[in-house]
Amino acid sequence: MANLRTSNSAIEGSFNASDELVIATSNSRVDIDVDFNQLRSSRAKLSITTDNGSVSPFYIFELCLIANSSPLKADIRLHDLRIAQPSTKTSFSVLTHTSNSPLDVAFRDAPIDSLLTYRGSTSNSPANIFLHPTFQGRFTLATHSAWSNPIVHQHWVDDPAGRGRTRLVIYRNLRGYVQGDITWGDADGEKGEVSVDTSNAGLTLDL
Repeated sequence: MANLRTSNSAIEGSFNASDELVIATSNSRVDIDVDFNQLRSSRAKLSITTDNGSVSPFYIFELCLIANSSPLKADIRLHDLRIAQPSTKTSFSVLTHTSNSPLDVAFRDAPIDSLLTYRGSTSNSPANIFLHPTFQGRFTLATHSAWSNPIVHQHWVDDPAGRGRTRLVIYRNLRGYVQGDITWGDADGEKGEVSVDTSNAGLTLDL
């Protein structure tokens, strides 16, 4: 287990770890690149926080970033490096939270057919989220404002699995709220889920 903690100082830079990593600071920002691998454990655990305290143990999320009143920027790459590949899909859970500051999170890589559960939130500041093309599942976006609707930027991408599938993105836009689904071809079974919210500011999801 790798454990990095500090106080009143920003955490910046690139990190590469397997199975378990804790990064924590307080009263300052987070700006990081993370390569996180599931190697030997049944579930890899990554915790990254910046708050007025230590890592919160009650979160069920395996990757946890909290930055109250401080900007939170993270480029995340998820990898499945298990030596004995089981029949089950790789599963990742990620939480990012700040308040009164921008939230900028990009999932740059993720395994084919992996499951991602992601929760992101801020307030009084914009949120910008980029999902890797491997994502399949439901997404929910909320600005809690009738004057600022969430924006979905959909880009044409080739099938990341090389199976010749076409990506289908369907969503509905209500006042301050967007809900949709992303699927590749006629894939069935368990899917991921993404939920992002802010208030009094814009929210953009790039696909």
